[in-house]
Amino acid sequence: TRSPDPITIMGPAYTRTRPVSKMSRMIHSVDMELVKPQVEYSFIVSNDRDVPFRPLVNPEKPFGMVPLEQWQPQTVVISRKIRKNIPSTEPDFSMRQYPNYYATEIESLCYSEEQLTPPSLEEMGEFGLGRTLNPHQQLVELEPSSKSNNCRSDANPPKTDASPLTMNGCVYIDTLPQLQRLSQKLNAGSIREVAVDLEAHSHRSFAGFTCLLQIAIRPPTTRTPPPSTATTTVPTTHDTDTIDNCHEFLVDTLTLRTSINTHLSPLFANPQIVKVMHGADSDIQWLQRDFGICVVNLFDTGRAARLLKLTGGAGLAHLLSAYAGVEVDKRHQLSDWRMRPLGEEMRVYARSDVHYLLDVYDKLRYDLKQEAACSKVENIVGHLKPEGTEINSIVNQLPSIKTVLIQSQTLCLQTHQTPIFDPSGYIHILPHQQANFTPLQSATLRHLFNWRDATARKYDESIFCICSDGVLIRVSRNLPQSLEELQRVVNPLPPFLLREWDTGVEGGVLGLVQRGIKEGKMERIRAAKLRLDSEDVVGEKQRAGATIVAEQVSLGISSPVLTKEELYKQAGWSTPKANNDIEDESTIDEAFESDGSINSEESSRHLLPLSEGNEGYSGSAYTKHSLEMGSLGLQDDQRGITADGLGSAREAMKIQRKRSGEVD
Repeated sequence: TRSPDPITIMGPAYTRTRPVSKMSRMIHSVDMELVKPQVEYSFIVSNDRDVPFRPLVNPEKPFGMVPLEQWQPQTVVISRKIRKNIPSTEPDFSMRQYPNYYATEIESLCYSEEQLTPPSLEEMGEFGLGRTLNPHQQLVELEPSSKSNNCRSDANPPKTDASPLTMNGCVYIDTLPQLQRLSQKLNAGSIREVAVDLEAHSHRSFAGFTCLLQIAIRPPTTRTPPPSTATTTVPTTHDTDTIDNCHEFLVDTLTLRTSINTHLSPLFANPQIVKVMHGADSDIQWLQRDFGICVVNLFDTGRAARLLKLTGGAGLAHLLSAYAGVEVDKRHQLSDWRMRPLGEEMRVYARSDVHYLLDVYDKLRYDLKQEAACSKVENIVGHLKPEGTEINSIVNQLPSIKTVLIQSQTLCLQTHQTPIFDPSGYIHILPHQQANFTPLQSATLRHLFNWRDATARKYDESIFCICSDGVLIRVSRNLPQSLEELQRVVNPLPPFLLREWDTGVEGGVLGLVQRGIKEGKMERIRAAKLRLDSEDVVGEKQRAGATIVAEQVSLGISSPVLTKEELYKQAGWSTPKANNDIEDESTIDEAFESDGSINSEESSRHLLPLSEGNEGYSGSAYTKHSLEMGSLGLQDDQRGITADGLGSAREAMKIQRKRSGEVD
């Protein structure tokens, strides 16, 4: 289905003068008035909870080994996880899912000797094969617990600042003819490696979407060191930068979304071309989700950096600083990539993610091979038994090029699935100090948690754009009954919460709060009845009985002043005819035989078992407007001691028990 029309939002949904987290910084940078690309470009969006995600596939399936006719959904058992792998209280369930339709091709891949053999230091030179590295790069050191650097690069000259990168030599592609020409260039047959990165947006979309695709290939190799400004000339225009003479490209995946699969899926499916990506865990799924693209033959530089245990971490910024000798400005990492046209700074930032990556890839492979030689990985693997599982489990912990490729292959086998909703997930958003919510508050939070997810899916918004966990908790804790009360509880109000507060259709959010209150009271009644069954102390039973009566009154089940027929029903009496009232105490007496059993002749008017919550309950107040049902044994000139309308029912119960010999 197409995404519904967007809600008009004036001003930011959240006002923060000092963002304190990554999520806060992203929210703070989002332009809430920007037209959603889902609407502007007519995205086909499917966020249904119960419909399995089916990726867009290229009917030709380039470089395929298994025909698409054999690609069918499979039944899998889903174990719900909330956050940080916390198990759900909901049971596991089965659902249909589409597997990776290139799984056979990924698992059958045989790596070439060229891929397993990195270039030598002499071949790379000080600039790298792509001539992107700083001649005075600062090389990376291992952690003290790792092997000596004797196996690795042997120079550590001081780092110097690199000249700033610009868009010179990079082409921005946002038309179909440009994309077709790029596809021809990438599939010409001479390319062996390609660097890839993605920029995505997730705040104004339920599942997120890709906004930009960056691609870099190797330029013609040369050993002549380039001038210091070879890649840093700042031209006023880029008229001479064409697809034919450039090697780096930024593809606008918003305007070209429906054409990406047709023209770029052959590149990603080609097993002879290594796709070099950094931290590809999300990128692999984004390519499947938005374009139906599966990646065959991946080298993840993030996995390589972790295996080498670099002292500065495995982030791309550290790799570029250590290997390429450049400091990348990361302030656009959380920018709003939906904006069009993209500014020059954002384009340069996007280019920097792939500009140096192929030369860093060469350096990482060289260090991995040297580290493997020092660790004698080949000898370790040679002494293992031939079971593949055992070999892989050990090899995956050893630094080598093959280990990175094995881990990267596992990433490629991932499949994107629509996020699963867990109805019990609301339990895990409660802070520890508020985990003791009352039944009313818990029931309300459960309804609001479900509403937020359903609303986010309907309007294709992230759940945090609808409202944060903190807003759900505050509303559930305070249970506002009007818009004024809501504004006192939550300020500023998230736009979607304000819009959906009282829609008139099933009450909106206000109706959910009221439903939660009602269900919470019913839960308290059930809990009180359980206490009646389990407690032997009379005082506890009295309090539980009072709880039941109070909750029933608040729910409209009974009224403080009832008709005689309603009183009989509340007390446990049953009279088949509404206008056939019990007139006096003799009628009650005739309803029982001498042994306490029900008189068959009076079966039309009989006494049913009475809740023990009424036992021992008496009132001390008597007013003129109260409806009194006193003791059955009172004389005409005596008043009853109860004023709650249930006295005669309790007395009748005692008579029945006395006749049966239970009491004296």
